[in-house]
Amino acid sequence: MKLLDRYIFTESIQLLVIGSMTILGIFFGTAEFQTYMNMMNDFGFPFSVVLSVMFLQIPTGISFCLPAGVLFSTMFLLIRQQDDSEILALQVSGVSMRRIMAPYIMFGLVAALITFSLNEYVSPQTRLLSEKLSLIALYKTAKPFAGRFKLEQKDDKGNTSKIFCFGEELGRSVNGLLLIDLTEKNSVKVVWAKKGTWNKGSWCLSEGQNFEFFNATHQNRVARFGVLQYENPNLFKAIKAGPLSTLSKTTEQIRAEIASYQNKQQSPPADLLIQLYRRYSHPVSCVLLVLAATPVALMRARRSRSTAFVYAGIVIATYFVLQQICTSLAENSHLTPFLGSWLPSIALCILGLLVSLIISKR
Repeated sequence: MKLLDRYIFTESIQLLVIGSMTILGIFFGTAEFQTYMNMMNDFGFPFSVVLSVMFLQIPTGISFCLPAGVLFSTMFLLIRQQDDSEILALQVSGVSMRRIMAPYIMFGLVAALITFSLNEYVSPQTRLLSEKLSLIALYKTAKPFAGRFKLEQKDDKGNTSKIFCFGEELGRSVNGLLLIDLTEKNSVKVVWAKKGTWNKGSWCLSEGQNFEFFNATHQNRVARFGVLQYENPNLFKAIKAGPLSTLSKTTEQIRAEIASYQNKQQSPPADLLIQLYRRYSHPVSCVLLVLAATPVALMRARRSRSTAFVYAGIVIATYFVLQQICTSLAENSHLTPFLGSWLPSIALCILGLLVSLIISKR
């Protein structure tokens, strides 16, 4: 049995790499690749910077794809063992199904440990580095949003806070720039300049006017300027700051942020809670999804191979669909963050155990 365990472990690693890289390739070849191409087009980033950012995102992508990779490798190795009648031969020899599945469970535990280590010690650091690299590239770019004549900047609540309108492009400069600042509740600020030049993260405006429109309690103001430096303080703060998103934070940092909300008697954001629960649900999914694949080892029908492939495809597709649905429901307060993080893998684990029970009683 030790020889069989080594064989299963070796084959599982090979299929895990194939499965994870396939899913990672699809992930980066569709949504993520489009995001990076948009970065290059919108911000004017060099292709080398885009490749560097993409490379730094790979650990996050691997940790995201590992549970599905474990499911993929377990499914297809069990199908191959079933085709070669290895499982039937072991059962005839008196080996229980629990013992047959033991190396798969151990493999799932190893994958869970790797996933947790990536999420805790590797992905946050590389993700933060990629975010900082993007901001520094934006700071040094010749001109952001090349080819666009209008840009809306939104605040944390999704409301439009600033509107930029650009004129004809001339390298780093534009002929005509209009800025509408809506950050203040009781006033609207409008800045118009004949020429604007982007230089190291800020706009250098020349020959323009500054308007401030207040409510009825204040008098409107108009001022002319020869040169005005319009800086983006949020950009400089973001470059100097620590983690910028939940994915670039360690579990300890996420817990500290949640505690700060609770100390203020405020409810933590749903995405923050989801990310905290996922730090544990994602690694455990590597084991739960092995149990979801158990029915493949029990199929004895004439067309068991085609049935096993259909079951494998349904489970793999359902895992990704459930993840998206549960995350969306949790972020919109239709599902608790705890259930949004744990439900996909637990539901498939229960499905696998129920199907295994039904097949074993035939």
